[in-house]
Formats: sequence, structure tokens, C-alpha cells
Amino acid sequence: MKSKNSPRNLNPHPAEPTSPLKKGEVKNSVMRINGFIHLFNTIHGSVAIVWFKRQGAVKIKEIVISNPELSAEQRVAVKYPEMFPESCAEVAELAKKIQDYCKGKPVEFSQDMLDLTEVSEFRKKVYLTLFRTKRGETLSYGELAQRSGYPRAARAVGTAMKNNPFPFIIPCHRVIRSDGSLGGFFGAEEMKELLIEKEMSS
Repeated sequence: MKSKNSPRNLNPHPAEPTSPLKKGEVKNSVMRINGFIHLFNTIHGSVAIVWFKRQGAVKIKEIVISNPELSAEQRVAVKYPEMFPESCAEVAELAKKIQDYCKGKPVEFSQDMLDLTEVSEFRKKVYLTLFRTKRGETLSYGELAQRSGYPRAARAVGTAMKNNPFPFIIPCHRVIRSDGSLGGFFGAEEMKELLIEKEMSS
């Protein structure tokens, strides 16, 4: 991991929650669902919560983070071009928890609002196993595969982490390579390092 004294750009992509979404240059993986986007700032850049309601209950479709190349605002505009900014009390409360979590505060998340209907049984089991890990704990892809009941599926677990729809809540930043190096994190590996450091120091 990098020295704690190394310079860091903690918020490369500040959000403008009340502004209209700006579309990215290339449209790929476009999702067509009825829902909304809540955009907010953290010390690590903008984050977007993609949400909708099912039978009156708020459900989280995806949490999108910024990376050095694209802001969360840009990423959701490409993937969810038909959605528009909107919030509600439950989503605003989750956003506040994510902000506090990024600052290193000991926040506890719930999985109740997560929309897992389109998540495979394999990934669902891996995600829920990871959800139960403790603050400050790290484990390898192979260890997570073992705990999830799939001891030979380390590579598939790595793919599940790469496609985790719910960073922070499903703490994929805790999963590192077997040699102790960080591994990937949506192109935001510096954020991954900082999240691990804050969990271990609090």
C-alpha cells in the first residue's frame, strides 16, 4: 500500500446534485428501467445511488462511484440515460451513511433495500458472505470463495467483485489478492486503499 504521507486527490469529481445529468460520449450497457438517481459528494468524489420503488418499497438497483477517468454522474448518464435526479428519505439517509463511511466513521449498513432479483445465486451467496465480514478485515478472493462454499471459484469471485452493484454496502474493497496487493476497484484503487486504511485504524 502507498505511504500515508503520499499526496492524494480525495475528490476528483465533485457532484452537482441539482444539475441535469450530462451524457457521456459513448453509450454502452444501457439499462432501461423506471427509476431515479440520487447524486451526492463524498471525500472520494461523487457517488450515485440508482433506485426505484417496488410495491411501495424503496429498492437500490446500483451504487456507482467515481474513478479518475469518469465521475459517477457521467457513468450513470451513460448507463441509465432515461433516469433523472430524484431522492427520498430512505435514499438520502443511505447517502449520509456512505458519506460518513468514507470519512472512516463506524457505519453499519443494511442489506434490506438491495435489489438482488437479477443477481445469480452464486453471486448472491458471495455478496452476502462478504456482507458479514467485519470492519477492518481483509481476505483474498480464494478465501472468500472458500467461505462462500465454492473453494475452487476464486476467479469467479474476482469477477463478482468487479461487477458488484453495491460497493460500500457489499464491501468488495476488503477483498485483496493472495499476495497482499490491492487488486482492482472499479478503476478507483486509491479509494480502495483509503477505505481499508480507515477501517483498520478506527
